[in-house]
Formats: sequence, C-alpha cells, structure tokens
Amino acid sequence: MSVIMSPAQRPQHNFRTRRPSPVYATAMTENMLRPSTPPIHEGHLTAAQSTLQIPELLGMIFANLALDGDGYFDATGRQTLLSSAQVNKLWFQEAIRHLWTNPCGRLARPIPRLLGGVAPERRAVYASRICGGSLYAYKRKFGDRESMFMDEILDTIEFPKLRKITLYVQRCEDIVPRIKNHHVDRLLIIDLKHRTRYGYREPASPVDTTLDAIIEQIPDIFPDLEYVEFGYYTRISRRALMRFCQRLPHLKKLNSSLVSFADPYQVRKLASNDEDEDEETDDEEVNWRAFTS
Repeated sequence: MSVIMSPAQRPQHNFRTRRPSPVYATAMTENMLRPSTPPIHEGHLTAAQSTLQIPELLGMIFANLALDGDGYFDATGRQTLLSSAQVNKLWFQEAIRHLWTNPCGRLARPIPRLLGGVAPERRAVYASRICGGSLYAYKRKFGDRESMFMDEILDTIEFPKLRKITLYVQRCEDIVPRIKNHHVDRLLIIDLKHRTRYGYREPASPVDTTLDAIIEQIPDIFPDLEYVEFGYYTRISRRALMRFCQRLPHLKKLNSSLVSFADPYQVRKLASNDEDEDEETDDEEVNWRAFTS
C-alpha cells in the first residue's frame, strides 16, 4: 500500500546545487562534527566500535581506501573517505590526511581554487598537508579577478610538504603562480594549447615558442627541481631549454622525449641567409643531453 506524504514530509532536493569536491566538503563540515566518540551507543561500545576509535588502525583502513584511485568522485574511495570524515572529530582528522595529500586528483583541480573554498583562517591548516597538486598558468590583466584571486590565496599560504607539481599551460597564458615555502623537486609541464577533441597533436607552427616564457620563470619559483618532464606535444626553443637546465643546479633528469624544438634564432638565420651568426657548439649539445640520457 502506497503512503501519501504531505509536502512537508517529502524530501527536499536542490538540483541546482553542485556536489562539492571531497576537500570542499571536509572543510565545510569541520565545525559541525562531534567530539571523538562513536556515532551511536555512546555508553556501550561494541568491540568493532572500540577498534574504530584507535587512530593507528583507523589510519591503516583509510590508507587502503585512499588507494582506490582518484578519478571520478562517485566511483572511488574518496567518496567513502568523505563520508567517513563526517562521522566525528577523530575520523575527520584521519580522513583529511588522505583527502588533502593530493587533493587535485585526476580532474586536475588547481590548488588555489580548492583552497578558495576554505575559510581563510583554515587555509594554512589544509595547505600544510598537501604533498602534490596542480597549478594552472594564467595571464595577468589589470583588474583581472582571476589574477587577484590567485595572489590573494597564494601570498598568505605556505606549503611545507609540497614536493610534486603538475603545471598546465593553456593558450595565451604566460605567468606561473608563485607559491611559498615549498620543497618541490618534481615538475610535470603539460601544454594544453595543442589539445583537440581527439587527443593531442604536434604543434603546427615551427616557431611556436610560447612556452619559453613559462620555463624562464620556473627556476626562480622552483629552484630545487630534480626531475622535470614535458607531457604530450610541446614546442620549445632549444636555447631556452638549455638555459633552463643550466639554472637548475639540482636537476638530475629531464624527460623531453615529446618536445619538438623550434629555435626562432635559427629560423631567422635561415630566412635572412645570415652566415655571421654562430650555431650552437658541440659542447652545448653535450651539456643539454647530459640530463636526458
């Protein structure tokens, strides 16, 4: 027999509200959580409830949940971690350790945008847990809201555990976000300008060197880099890449297998048939290839 509910008894749904990401939700629910007590039967703990109040065991369980990928939110262990973070204070503290270790996930949400959803007084707490994440280069404009947002977030926050960054570069963007107090030693640069609906294609222009301005800034922002990789198809001038390697004293490995070199100096020399300009020496070639061997 069907039950007729009054309008007040019917569940209310707001389909305009987007589901928050795991890191947004944990930040929003922190102040609503109860102390570190079991959610039910507070006076009579079962053996299972007592076990789940031991931080070491709880941390091992959550660590296995965190291994369940970081792709689409509904289909992975991050959904379970988010639900667990809303049980009580203890579960919250253990869950956010894994949710914020690499909060960007495969969806490549940029770190400043994630921290923008956190109360300003709590941003430093979450930033101190981040070990890896994503950044997007941007183009500064006078009065641009995106630039002001980046500066406001990053100028007041430090990232003491940050070690790995994926930097995405889109069309006409030539400024790398500056982050403070980090120990980044691994960098993956992905040029999105050549992305199509069918994947990535090699740059069409032989003199496309827009990434030169990006890699010129990187040694100043990430001076401790040891491993650098260029993902997908990227075009950089050979001389800019050589200067890039020379300015990174700790560089051990450079993966440039997908880089197509375009040197505007060489292009101009061929166009003008100028015989006076010197070509790069064999020593310079050896120095550059030492990092790619």
